[in-house]
Amino acid sequence: MIRYLLLECIRQGNSSIIYKAWDLVTKEFVAIKMMGIHNTMEGVPSSMIREVSCLMELNHPNIIRLMRVASQGIYLYPVFEYQVNDLAYLLKYPKDSMNGYSTKVGTHYYKAPELLLGLLEYSTAVDIWPVVCIFGEMVSGKPLFPGVNSLITLGRIVGKSRKPSFCKLSLRDHLTNGFPDLEPARIDLISKMLGMDPDKRITAAEALQQEYFKDVPGRS
Repeated sequence: MIRYLLLECIRQGNSSIIYKAWDLVTKEFVAIKMMGIHNTMEGVPSSMIREVSCLMELNHPNIIRLMRVASQGIYLYPVFEYQVNDLAYLLKYPKDSMNGYSTKVGTHYYKAPELLLGLLEYSTAVDIWPVVCIFGEMVSGKPLFPGVNSLITLGRIVGKSRKPSFCKLSLRDHLTNGFPDLEPARIDLISKMLGMDPDKRITAAEALQQEYFKDVPGRS
């Protein structure tokens, strides 16, 4: 890590710390995520390998770029391009996006119902739910299901529907009535991604084929 000069901590989570740093080689600011390897006998955890592998494959102007990965001792250091603001800040202050970071991220807002219920077996459908919750918040200007804990968040989700069977709950009426300014194609996409039954929740590939994305080039 001789190459980088750590300047300040900009975010701290349960399993990692993110620093703003100066790259002494390229002469630019970067963001370094310090990820600890807690069980050194087993090596780098598979979850950490998956995260880094996925990030290395991403190449899109709207996604922060993973530039390289460094390691030292029991720590892995993914090095990202530096951005002044993060998505949490932009959601909170959409008209004032240049004044720094927000450290308040309500993760319960974005958890899929099966995770809120504490299920230990789940599929990749859990990743569709937070994507559409963030998408819905970006277009509406407010969280879809705010809650300070899992129980309250789950109650808000279930409370948006009048149907008695949990897996048959539909949020389309809530979206139509609660967000009257959203066009039908956007309502249709969001409601399909917010399927309460994870087996019937549309996948990312299916989402890209919806009417809302019809004018996006190369969507297939």
